[in-house]
Amino acid sequence: MTITDGLLSGGKRTVFAFGLFCLYTLSAAEETVVPSRYDEETGVWIGDVVALTNAIKNVAASGTITLEKGIYDVSFLADAPMYGKPDKDYGAALLSSGGKKKVVIRGATGNPDDVILDGKGVFRVISLNGESSQLRDLTVRNGRVDSNVALYNYRTGGGVLFASSSTSVSNCIISGCYASRGGGGAAGPYDTKRGAVYDSRFYGNSSGSSGGAIRCCTLVSGCTVVSNSSNAANSGYGGGGIASCTVVSNTVVACNYAAGVGGGLYNCTSIFGSMLERNVADRADSNPERNSGGAYGGRFYGCTFRDNCAASVVKAVYMADCTVEDGRVHCLTNINCVFRNFNNDQTRVWAKGNVKYPDGKTALSESAFYSVNVMRGCVISNCVWYYNSGIVNSALIKELNGVIENCTFTDNAYSFFGKNFGVSRIVNCAIVGNRSDEDLTTARDLRMYESSTYCFSNCVWNVKGSDLLCSRTEPYVDGGCIVLGRGTGAKFTGKGDHPLTPKLISPLVGAGLVCDWMAGAVDLAGNPRLRDGKVDIGAYQCWLDPAGLFLRIR
Repeated sequence: MTITDGLLSGGKRTVFAFGLFCLYTLSAAEETVVPSRYDEETGVWIGDVVALTNAIKNVAASGTITLEKGIYDVSFLADAPMYGKPDKDYGAALLSSGGKKKVVIRGATGNPDDVILDGKGVFRVISLNGESSQLRDLTVRNGRVDSNVALYNYRTGGGVLFASSSTSVSNCIISGCYASRGGGGAAGPYDTKRGAVYDSRFYGNSSGSSGGAIRCCTLVSGCTVVSNSSNAANSGYGGGGIASCTVVSNTVVACNYAAGVGGGLYNCTSIFGSMLERNVADRADSNPERNSGGAYGGRFYGCTFRDNCAASVVKAVYMADCTVEDGRVHCLTNINCVFRNFNNDQTRVWAKGNVKYPDGKTALSESAFYSVNVMRGCVISNCVWYYNSGIVNSALIKELNGVIENCTFTDNAYSFFGKNFGVSRIVNCAIVGNRSDEDLTTARDLRMYESSTYCFSNCVWNVKGSDLLCSRTEPYVDGGCIVLGRGTGAKFTGKGDHPLTPKLISPLVGAGLVCDWMAGAVDLAGNPRLRDGKVDIGAYQCWLDPAGLFLRIR
C-alpha cells in the first residue's frame, strides 16, 4: 500500500491495511490511518474494525487515529474476545480509547457523514478513557446501554461515555443511541460531570432517565439537539434534550420530548445564547413547579423560548436578556427580558392539560408569571390571560414577593395581579394600552385581586376604563404616579427594533424614581439606564435628541 498524501515534517505514521501491516516512522508525533474498502455488491465503503482496535492498542502515550471514509460495524466486537471483548462492568463499550492514553480518533474528510461507527444496538459504541482523548469529525450511531450493566453509574452514554475528565466530542453526529440511566447520546458517569461537546448534532437518541441526548457534561457548545426523548414519567427526571450539564452555550434545543419535566433542558446550571423551541414535557401535572416544556432549572442569559409545550415554558432561578414567547414563566428573577404572546386559551399550540372553568372559558393555569421576586427592565406585551371566576387569584402575575421595576406592560388583556405575600412594590412601570380580560376590548390597565399589600411608586397608567379596580382592598399608591388623561397616551416612538422607547415629549421621560441598582445598569436596548442622573418610567431609557435621532452613546 502506498501513502501519497502529504505529511508535515517530523511526524510518525502507522498504516494498517486489510491483510497487511505496515509501519514506518517520519518523526515524533504519531498518526495511524485506518483504511476502508469499497464493497461492490452493496456499493458501500466498509471500514476495517480490526485495524481500528489494533491501532488503539498500539498507541503508546498519545496519538491520532484517522479513519478513512466508510461504515465501521463495531457490533461484532461483542463476540470477538481476541479484539478486546467489552467490559460489562463499565457499560459494555465496543471501543475504548485506552487506559491513560491521550488518543484522538477522527474522520479523515472532516465531514461527519463520511465516517460512521455503528453499534447496531448491541452495546455502547465508545468510551473515552484517557485524559484529553477526543472524538472528531465522525458519526456515532445505534449504541445502547441497558440496566443489566453491573455498575449503576455506568448505565449512561449509549453512544459515547466520557469516562475521564477533559475528554471531548467535536463536529460529530450522534443518533439512534439509548442509555437506561440517561444521556442516550453522550454522557459522563451518572451524576459525575465530565467531558465537553462542541459543534455536534444529536437526534433520535433516548433514555430511560434524564437527558435523552446528553447528560452530565461540563460543556455543550454550538450544538443542535433535535428530536430526542427522556422517557421517565416522574417529576424527578426530565430533559428530553439535555440534563445536568454545567454550561450550555449557543445551542439549538428543539422538538425534544420528556415524559417527566423539562422538555428541552433539565437541571443545567448556566445557559447562554441558546434557542429552545417546540419542546414538550408530558407529565400530567399543571403545577408549574413540576412541569416545564422548555427548561426546568438553571440560570438563562440571552436565550429564546418559543412554542414550548407544558404547564409552564420555563422554571428557572434567573433569566437575563431572554425572549419568551407563547408560554408561562416560573422564575424568581427576570432582568431585561421580553415576554410576549402569552395566552392561556386552549387553542394555543403549546397549551396542555387544560381545565374547563365555570364561566365557560378554558384556561391552562392561574397565572402567566408564577412566584416572582424581582422583575426589572422587562416588556410584557400581547398577553391574554383570562380572569376565571372558578379559580382563586387568576392573574397575569401570581405570588409577587418582591419588586417589579422599570417594566412596560402594554397591549395585554388580563387581571393584573393575584395574591402576594408581604409588601410588594411596583416601581417605575408603564402600564398602558391594556384591555379587560372579560371582553378583550374594553380599555383597562389595572385590575387587582387581594392587592392590599401592593405599593405603586412612580408608575403610569391610563384613566379610561378603570384606574385601580380591585376586588378587595385598595393598594397603596405612593408619590410620583401619573394617571394619563383621555387621549394623552404614553407617546412611544413605535419605530425600529425597540418601538416601546418613549419619545422626548413622553410623560415617562425623567419621571422615574432613581434606585441604587441603576448606576452602571442598561435598559432593554442596552443603553445606560440613567441620563443626566434621571431615569425614565418603563423598560427603555429615551436617548433621542430633540430631532428624534438617537444620540451616540460612548
